[in-house]
Amino acid sequence: MDIQIFKGILSQNQETLIRGYCTQKVYGKTAAIILKGSQNRWLGIVIKGAAAMDLTPEHKLRFEVGETFGEIAFLDDGKRTAKVYACEEDTEIAFLSWDKLQEISKKNAKIHALIMVNLAIMLAKRLRASDIVIAEQISKAATEKNTGLINKLTTALRGK
Repeated sequence: MDIQIFKGILSQNQETLIRGYCTQKVYGKTAAIILKGSQNRWLGIVIKGAAAMDLTPEHKLRFEVGETFGEIAFLDDGKRTAKVYACEEDTEIAFLSWDKLQEISKKNAKIHALIMVNLAIMLAKRLRASDIVIAEQISKAATEKNTGLINKLTTALRGK
């Protein structure tokens, strides 16, 4: 299994990290994994199945096997900004807590550094993707507003 957050770490060491430092839980389809507004300092790794988060009514972010979610609250200890839920029956999630990451840091600084670099890369990619979604939403809103304005002008020019 290729786990994003553990990229660059040997496969057998990835399995050791999951077994030794993560708590695992299985969820039924549509079950909440993270509740919006909750506050906890862990991130989730999809081990089996898939999870999703609704960014907007039109945009969902789906997390497949090996992908990580919840990294912002994990890093800044803030409240969760969205609900994350299981997309498939028997979705298995491994949770890495901030405290366990600190244990990893004390035992192996190189692995800790790789995890932090991988987190930074994931956040950068997600930020870039979010920028695209935001730009699309702004463009859509501007187009709708302009369409309304054009219709008003057309009606006014026709003398209606």
